[in-house]
Amino acid sequence: MLSFAWFYEKIYPRIEPRRIREQRRAIAGKARRAVLEIGVGNGLNLPYYRRSTDITGIDPDRRLLTYAYRRSTDNTRLIPGHAEELPFKDESFDTVVSTFTFCSVRNPCRVATEIRRVLKTEGCFLFMEHVVSGNQVWHSLQRWLQPCWGRLFGGCCLTRKTLDIFKQAGLEIIELQRLSGGLLPIVSGTALKTPFNNYDNPGGDKNGRQKVAYTNFG
Repeated sequence: MLSFAWFYEKIYPRIEPRRIREQRRAIAGKARRAVLEIGVGNGLNLPYYRRSTDITGIDPDRRLLTYAYRRSTDNTRLIPGHAEELPFKDESFDTVVSTFTFCSVRNPCRVATEIRRVLKTEGCFLFMEHVVSGNQVWHSLQRWLQPCWGRLFGGCCLTRKTLDIFKQAGLEIIELQRLSGGLLPIVSGTALKTPFNNYDNPGGDKNGRQKVAYTNFG
C-alpha cells in the first residue's frame, strides 16, 4: 500500500494549485530572522525562504523529513517531534509558519498554545490552512466524507474551526485572505501574539484592539 509520505512527495507537488504554490512563496518571503515551521513535512516551503533566515523545521513523520532534507540548505535545521510539545524555550522565534498542519495535528488547541509560547513578543505567526465550511451543504459533505478522508490523507480533518482555535490561544489575526471555498475552504493570514490578560476577551482590549475571528467560509 502506498504511504501518505510517498503521495505527498511524488504526486502532490505535481497537482498542487498554482495559487497555493504562490502563497507558499509569499508566506516564506515574509518570514524573518529565527523561523520555526511546524509540520514542515517534506519541505515544500523550504526553497522559498530567504537566505538570511535561520530555519528550524519540526515534523513527527521521519519519512517526510527524509524528503525535506533534500530541499534544505545550510541555514536549515530539521528535527523530528510533535508540535504539541515543542522542544524550545519561551520566545525563541521571530516567525512561526504553519501550512496545512492544523488539519492533522492530534491536539490543535495545544499546538496553538505552543506557537504562542515560543513566539517572541514582537513576532508573527504566518499560516495557510483549510477550515470548516460555513455553508450548510458543504459542511454536511465534509462531515460525511471525514472518515474516509482522514484515512486517505494522514488523519486530515475537514471540519476544524482552526481560526477560532488561534483566537482562543491568544493569537490575534490581523490579516486574512480567502484562497478557496467549497469542500476545502483555504485561508491564509498573519497573527500576532496578544498579552496574557487580553486573550480571554473576545471583544478586544482596553484600547479597542479587536480580536478578529473568521469562522465561516463556504
